[in-house]
Amino acid sequence: MTEMEDYLGRVHGLVIAAADELTHDQYQEVWHLIEHGEPAEGLRSFAWIISEEGLTVDRLIVSGIRSLTEGLIDSEDLPADLDDHVRPENGGPKVHYIFDRDETFGGSW
Repeated sequence: MTEMEDYLGRVHGLVIAAADELTHDQYQEVWHLIEHGEPAEGLRSFAWIISEEGLTVDRLIVSGIRSLTEGLIDSEDLPADLDDHVRPENGGPKVHYIFDRDETFGGSW
């Protein structure tokens, strides 16, 4: 297997793993770019779909997009809020509770 075949296999695997998160049309848009020699652009498009549609995905999807586009797409071309779309149970944004100051926690914070 060549390095490019390995890369394309990882790109395909990432998109297939996230297929349930996308509509049929979104999936086809991403897959079309990948199959027509633009895998990094397909992943960039996928990242923007996640951001613009307000999807939540597993941490592995976001980290996969970042690693598979590194050096091919400027990181500034990915949505700035991409990490905000990770499911909390997968290392994404957590719910923060604001407590009143409680002496049982040892005083002031």
